[in-house]
Amino acid sequence: MFAVTIDQRSSRSVGDRVPELLELLAEACAGNPPIAGFDRTVGDEVEGLFDDAAGVVAAVRAALAMGDWHIGLGIGSVESVGRNVREARGSAFVAAREAVERAKISGEVEVRQGADVNISPLALEASQVVFQLLGALLADRTDAQREVSDLFDAGLTGREAAAALGVSPSAVSQRRTASRYDLETRGWAVLDELLGRIGDEVDARLDVEQKAKTKGKSHARLDAERGVAKDGRAVAKGNESSDVGALERSTAGKSLAAREQGPVGGAVPAGGAAPAAGKEVPAHAIPAAREQGPAVKTASAVPEKAPASGRKQGGSRL
Repeated sequence: MFAVTIDQRSSRSVGDRVPELLELLAEACAGNPPIAGFDRTVGDEVEGLFDDAAGVVAAVRAALAMGDWHIGLGIGSVESVGRNVREARGSAFVAAREAVERAKISGEVEVRQGADVNISPLALEASQVVFQLLGALLADRTDAQREVSDLFDAGLTGREAAAALGVSPSAVSQRRTASRYDLETRGWAVLDELLGRIGDEVDARLDVEQKAKTKGKSHARLDAERGVAKDGRAVAKGNESSDVGALERSTAGKSLAAREQGPVGGAVPAGGAAPAAGKEVPAHAIPAAREQGPAVKTASAVPEKAPASGRKQGGSRL
């Protein structure tokens, strides 16, 4: 974005010329109007916001042609645009303020960039130098040369300009050459192209940085919430413990099922009954058997003790 701040010189001695400037700017920028402004901001100062280079060039050219104005151009971001330029915020306006304050010292057009952009120093310097050269060229013109230049700007031919001024076509041609009108026209075209490329570069950079900032916030938020599950799905904050608990319960359930599983796939009965006589208890099933208490001995499982020699089972000696 381009913010243009224009402040009147010597307003105490020549009076308020802001209304005249606002009217001139509205006419000059009719083809490429600002997205906000031009509005009077403070005292004898006006400000406008553009999103294209053509409007900037038209506004600066009009102010330079009128004379007696300090001009500052700021290039940067814009956070918000309200109903008028006075409600707008962003680094472009901060840069324009710095530029116009410098212009009050140098007496020339100054160009500055916002802190959140990174324009090539050469491109920034080139745009400022061309502005200043064109400003010096306009300031050096005589009244007669300005008359011819204004008529050419209005679209008149040399013969038409000569007829309008009541002079010969040769005189018009001489004034055009002396005013370096053709060089000035090429200079504005160069500035339009140069500022257009700068604007495109700034917009692209700010767009990339904004996307990266948004993406970075998303990742930071997910990391803070421990929000990546093993399957790659985001886990909402506060559900981490329940998910771990579910995993532990699932693992414990599988272990218990493994302990209860018999050697041939048979499970221990729910009542905890001992295995059939003559069968060994599998080692992995022993803990489960112990939990149910000692096994009940059966007659078939415990052999009878043989009777002692010379004695009858269950009788007494006669």
